[in-house]
Amino acid sequence: MPSPRPPSLAAAAAVLALACSGAAAPGAPSAAGALPAPDAGEAAAPSCPAAVGTPFCWLNPRPQGDALVGLWAAGPADAWAVGAEGAIARWDGRALSLVAVPTPAPLRAIWGSAPDDVWAVGDAVLHFDGDRWRVVEAPPGRWAAIAGRARDDVWMVGAAGAAARFDGAAWHPVGTGTIDDLSAVTVAGPGEVWAAAARGGA
Repeated sequence: MPSPRPPSLAAAAAVLALACSGAAAPGAPSAAGALPAPDAGEAAAPSCPAAVGTPFCWLNPRPQGDALVGLWAAGPADAWAVGAEGAIARWDGRALSLVAVPTPAPLRAIWGSAPDDVWAVGDAVLHFDGDRWRVVEAPPGRWAAIAGRARDDVWMVGAAGAAARFDGAAWHPVGTGTIDDLSAVTVAGPGEVWAAAARGGA
């Protein structure tokens, strides 16, 4: 039997609910985050956790409506997507769900060496250890791409020619000899890393 196909990640019209104190719109979460009880005969509204750093949450489309721009999969039932406003969504083989993250910083790329070793980068650098996502100390930058070949050999590149390597213990900046924005990276083998520039160089 073919495996179920993930839902479309295409953009759609969004409906936001304001989850703050005071009067709430019908069906919106209360200040405590609980949905009001529906009237008799009215279907219960879906739960709606607010995003980090904002009182708003997505009601439609579900699970969220920010642009998703990076993908990585450990297998048919374990795939990740990242995007704007720190959005991280996970496909478990049945449904796509929004995952709690510790930052609203935009994310542009994701890569992992295993289900318990996943990196997401953008205006912040995050790591998933199989349990939860954490912000990791790394050289500051607007990171655009990440790739690796093992847990102790991971590379990311970004704006103004920035590059950095994770050696299994910490991230270290690496000179590239260019100030062009770097938009893609791949690791061909030990000591052989290729990066593509936004203006067409490599």
